[in-house]
Amino acid sequence: MMIKQVMPPAAIDVEYEEMKWALNMTLIGDMHWKSLTSVDDIKSIVLRMDRKVNFKVICNDDETLATIYDGDRDTLMVPLPKPCFKVGISIGTYDLSDPGLITLKDAPMDEVMKRNEPKLKRKASLLRELVLNLVRQNKQVIVMIPPHGEERVEVHKAWEDIVLSYLKDIRFPSIRILNMAQTMRNSMGEFEDNKEYLDMWLKPYPKPRRYLSAYGIRRMFYALRKTVNSRTPQQAGMDNWPTPQSHPAPKPSFLPPPVHHSAPTMKAAPVHNPAIVQPRIEDFPCPRCTRTGHTQDVCKSLDKGCRICGNVGHLTSVHDVMDERFRQVITRVLGVNLWEDTKPPQGYGGTISDDNYEPELKRGRLDQGPQKRIPLEKLAEMEQRGQWGGSRQQYY
Repeated sequence: MMIKQVMPPAAIDVEYEEMKWALNMTLIGDMHWKSLTSVDDIKSIVLRMDRKVNFKVICNDDETLATIYDGDRDTLMVPLPKPCFKVGISIGTYDLSDPGLITLKDAPMDEVMKRNEPKLKRKASLLRELVLNLVRQNKQVIVMIPPHGEERVEVHKAWEDIVLSYLKDIRFPSIRILNMAQTMRNSMGEFEDNKEYLDMWLKPYPKPRRYLSAYGIRRMFYALRKTVNSRTPQQAGMDNWPTPQSHPAPKPSFLPPPVHHSAPTMKAAPVHNPAIVQPRIEDFPCPRCTRTGHTQDVCKSLDKGCRICGNVGHLTSVHDVMDERFRQVITRVLGVNLWEDTKPPQGYGGTISDDNYEPELKRGRLDQGPQKRIPLEKLAEMEQRGQWGGSRQQYY
């Protein structure tokens, strides 16, 4: 009787299973990612992840948006490894050191926000284009909101708010946000005062402090793992972020072209849900008054005229909205873009509209002297003789 030999089960690589969250992942950007190799225990993990799951860190200390992405050519300046599927972006710290961005040392908060906003929006727009470039390559993107230092905190907070508003129309999980600024703020209750809080999170040098300490680097690494492993926006700390389930892609309004089977066909590419979503009205306050507790169709401002633009149907507070997605909702409801740089319609004189302009009638050469009039009897006689055309040329 033949005895069948049973092979023992293959051993499970426990370490690989623990590291699988970073499979084919590449980190690009500034010194925050690079600092992962400055702490011995984290560096050991990163090196093993490089060998086991192809986890790469491609960073420079002083990286900026302009050095990693060419917006004019829509080209990533950092060469990604071929099997790369996930891309982590840490950018903004050096961009926020731009001397053109003022702080509370230079002006009051209102003036700081007013002058910094256009520059921060241009930077955030470039970051959004970079993210969309990677999403179109079917890559998952993790964007880190950089941790704040002990100075320029107001600039960092404005950057955080603007970046989140610019990226929130990209569906999860095509994008994930690792908000290290929020992670730091959430830990304030663990410390006795602000000094202990900053001493724990930041290196003591150089001054002013902006580099993460060993404690901060460990917290950043494990926050990255938690964000990548998150199955929902809530688990990643991205409350109310759109997903394919909450914001399904609209059905196409056209039929696909007919397929002729006689001609050779190429293999169709897999269909992916579009990453970009349109903001929904129900996700925002009333677009007519920016208040909560009611919908726009019962808003008291429906018959009110705005004191800023004169349009009926909204209050002046609408003009102060900064969130780009909320602005899209307001434009859709009101039917007019309140923030578009438009010029008033110009008439012939350049100051009044064509609709209300009546051009002055120019007088002909015959109007200079006494006007010739033809008696009605003479006109009737000429019409009967068929001479109207010649007379019209003579007298008009």
